[in-house]
Amino acid sequence: MSDETITDEYLDRLQAICDAATEGPWDGVISTGCVRYLGRPIDSRGLQHGDYIAAAHGGGDDDPGRDVNNAEFIAESRTALPLLVAEIRRLKGMLAWKEAQQVPQEVRDFAKKFGDGFSFLEE
Repeated sequence: MSDETITDEYLDRLQAICDAATEGPWDGVISTGCVRYLGRPIDSRGLQHGDYIAAAHGGGDDDPGRDVNNAEFIAESRTALPLLVAEIRRLKGMLAWKEAQQVPQEVRDFAKKFGDGFSFLEE
């Protein structure tokens, strides 16, 4: 997406995915052997809350830590993605407001020609 903008439709799609997913936060380090299970966080007594959501399998012998990294990424995404969607919407709203406040160049050029009384149009 390097040259693309994030559209409102795309943000709506991401938000729908977040809304449909199991409520977060998720914990990505619940371990059984070489598999990291994703689920609701473990409380201070070590008890699991809720069901497991998914399992992240690792890279085998060539990369035994990959399962931990994948699980942590997926778990963090459950919390981060809704926050990022909201922040992008907030920033897009601020940008739209700022752009709406801009005085068109032709109006500024007109104001320069006639000087006094139009200084409020200059930025």
